[in-house]
Parts: sequence; C-alpha cells; structure tokens
Amino acid sequence: MPNNQQFFNDNGYIISKKIISLSGSDHLYKTLVLLAKKYQKDFPLNVMNEKSWEGDSFNNALIALRKNKPEIFGAIYDSIQNSAILSLNVCNESILKIVSKILECDVEGIAVSGVMMRMDAPNDNRNRLKWHQENSYYPQNLKGENGVTLWSPLHNFKKEYGSIELCIKSHKTGKFEIKKIPNQKQLFNSEQYE
Repeated sequence: MPNNQQFFNDNGYIISKKIISLSGSDHLYKTLVLLAKKYQKDFPLNVMNEKSWEGDSFNNALIALRKNKPEIFGAIYDSIQNSAILSLNVCNESILKIVSKILECDVEGIAVSGVMMRMDAPNDNRNRLKWHQENSYYPQNLKGENGVTLWSPLHNFKKEYGSIELCIKSHKTGKFEIKKIPNQKQLFNSEQYE
C-alpha cells in the first residue's frame, strides 16, 4: 500500500478494482429487485434470473419506472439508500483496510456518512452535478481533510455512460468557497461551482 499512499497524497485519488465482492453486488441487486417488486407489483421478477446489473430486462424496467412512474421509482431509490445491504457493501473489510491506510488511522476510527447509491438512466441529466467537493462540507469533517469518497460502479462501465470526472490534485487547494446554484426543478439546492 505504500505506493497507493503516496499516489493518493500526490493526486487525491487511487483506483482499487473489485473492492465490492461479487456476492455483495449480487445481494445488492437482489435487494433492488425485491424493492422494485414491493413498490411496483407488476415489476418483472424474471429479472432476478438475469443476476446482472447489465441485464436488458432489469435496466429497461427501471428506466420505464423512472419515466412513467417517478413517485414509485423515488420510493425504490429512497429505500435502497437505507438498506443494510448497501451499508455492508460500502463498509466491507477490503474498503475499510484501504481507507485506514490512506488516512493513517485504525479501522475502528473510521466513520461513515452519506452512503448513497446513484441510479442514473442513460442520457438523463436531471441529477448531473457541476464541479463540487464531495467531503469538505459535511459537518462531521470540519477541516475538510480527513475524509475520502468512494465511487464504485456495479457493472462494467463505459465512458459514454457518463462516468465520474476528477479534478486531480484539487485536494491540495483546501476547502473551496461554496456558491449555491439554485435549481428550479429540485427541492434542494446543490453546492456546486460554475
């Protein structure tokens, strides 16, 4: 990990592949399908047989829900955010070991806040954010330093899907002044940069 530590200190990020286990990903997929079935009785249960985030039936059914029944999609989205399975995947032993080495602290000293699973449809920019700092404005992290953000796709990811973009070495500039950009379509304003 010394190389990862130095790379992180220099650049503000590291890439660690396959840190969410295949079984963990499968449990999360099953949880999402069962939540969809709970809120939308005619949600196709045959998607459970696909056992894949990339299955056409699964993705098409979720995209149709978001388009045609946004209140049901919203209930599914809200429920998955609070699922124990999501928390278990984010707080697995592999991730905690990596974070403890990066932050140079014991695993027992790591706190977790803001666990979230994004569910963005292709070519749908409703939840797209402008540049922003992820961890510097959480009240649990007053200095904006001792924190990390995990981004992990649950399927093979292609650039054209709208991947995350990083501002490399921006962690060295400290906490940016936040400017609220109002968004008329959302209830809450997001802290972003123009």
